[in-house]
Amino acid sequence: MNHLTYKPFDALSQRVPFTTLAVLFLMVFDEVFSMSMSSDGQERTIIYIFRFSMILVYLWYILLLNDFFMRRLRPLEMILVFFTLWSLFSAVMISPNKFLALMEVLRYIYWTLAFSFVYTVVRRYPQTVQYICFYFALSIIFYLWFTVTKSNEMIDLRGERTTGINSSYCLVFTYPWLLIYRRKLVKFLGMLAVCGGVIVSYKRGAVLVLFIAFCMTGFSGILIYRGKKLFRWVTTIVFIGIILTLLVLCLNLSFGLAAGYSYRMQDVQEGSFSGRREINEGLFNNISNSSYFETICGRGLFSTVQETGGAWAHNDWLESLFSLGIIGLVIFTLIHFCILVLLFRLLKSKTEYFIPCFTGYTIFFCRTLTAGWLHYTSFSYFLALIAVAYALSERGCLDNFFDDRYRIPGR
Repeated sequence: MNHLTYKPFDALSQRVPFTTLAVLFLMVFDEVFSMSMSSDGQERTIIYIFRFSMILVYLWYILLLNDFFMRRLRPLEMILVFFTLWSLFSAVMISPNKFLALMEVLRYIYWTLAFSFVYTVVRRYPQTVQYICFYFALSIIFYLWFTVTKSNEMIDLRGERTTGINSSYCLVFTYPWLLIYRRKLVKFLGMLAVCGGVIVSYKRGAVLVLFIAFCMTGFSGILIYRGKKLFRWVTTIVFIGIILTLLVLCLNLSFGLAAGYSYRMQDVQEGSFSGRREINEGLFNNISNSSYFETICGRGLFSTVQETGGAWAHNDWLESLFSLGIIGLVIFTLIHFCILVLLFRLLKSKTEYFIPCFTGYTIFFCRTLTAGWLHYTSFSYFLALIAVAYALSERGCLDNFFDDRYRIPGR
């Protein structure tokens, strides 16, 4: 083969259809696209149309591969279907605002089909995983574009008025994907970009979750590595930790982080947590005074927004209990149970893929307590990661995934 005319992507394009790679790109693009739009008006309508179109694309692709109705659904897949169906029932029969509730159901359908789509693709084309990782790394550029162009979400360097950047949660969910990307330079620079972007966003929850995720990355490596691999892993984590500490100091000198976070921590010191304490107390009081039907079936999807005057609980356990009742809370708990079972199997097999999945679950669990995943499309990032783990484990690829067997030609 003439090395002057050979292109690394030519060989891969013969294995993985271009349409598959394009749809994977749109899946990653959806989150940044959603965050770049406002919360109401014509732009929100564009988001609904785009997401509905993506649902049709997912369904078309899954049916095209004859893989959706010809196979047994994964446990997590079935739980997501049940959660979506129960949410649909709640939106149609109980919810006080049926239109907005149905739009939320549209988001849940998107999640479920995104999981099925990634599972289907990776099970057939395991080499696609590195392309997905590359797309998530590319989303960092989307984030920077959003930060520069969306003036109403820009940070205030003086620290007097800081609105924060909600798309920083999009960056947090890219962190586990960088852990399995093979190109070390891209991985290292990507981690620095993620950490730097989250830090200057002044999103307290995102910074806290990222710090916990970094600690869990080191801890998960300790659980599966032994001997020299363990020493190299601990050394790498310590080195990255030192670099991140220096990064924080540089950003503090450049952006005045201390003043900004001092402002952001004022309501924490006062015990309000941006009004979340009052919201949660009000929801708890309403739950305690609920009827039997409201306790079991909830008050309807999206009812917390109406109850609180435009805000949600920022806690998915409370949100599920208030909106979807005990039934919804049980289904939501089963989602966590299915993921924990998968993590236990990955840990038992001592596969390196346990590290990003465990880190991703840490981010997911912390988000359910502090900010919530029910109202963010970025949850599909984590579901895609879990779908990859399901697909590779069924193909028996996990033990060899980090070897040259599935390396992209030319990479």
